[in-house]
Amino acid sequence: MGSIGSRVFKIRKFLELSQEAFGKEIGMTRSAISKIEKGENALTDKNIKLICKIFGISEKWLRTGEGSMRGEEQNFITVIANSLGEIDEEDMRIVKAYLTLDEEYRIAFRTFLDGFLKNKK
Repeated sequence: MGSIGSRVFKIRKFLELSQEAFGKEIGMTRSAISKIEKGENALTDKNIKLICKIFGISEKWLRTGEGSMRGEEQNFITVIANSLGEIDEEDMRIVKAYLTLDEEYRIAFRTFLDGFLKNKK
């Protein structure tokens, strides 16, 4: 099952995030994430709940290693995907990548997409 630090590492790799990007999402430094992954520092309950909420991770899995990383609950990406119908792995990869962008890049992307959609009509 491994340690909680190894599960944080697994989450980060699954999401294709650097330690810095992962830490930024939960208000921690790259160094703090590195120490957690190495088992040198522990996660607080607040950080565990934040990781689970932001990244759609099962709290039971993060704490104990039992069950699956995504658990039984549906995260908002899955809910949206199900409401839109058939979405393939590439679409999901793009949505996940968009959600990891810094705000300035998200704004630039939305501006581009808005212009594209207006020209498509």
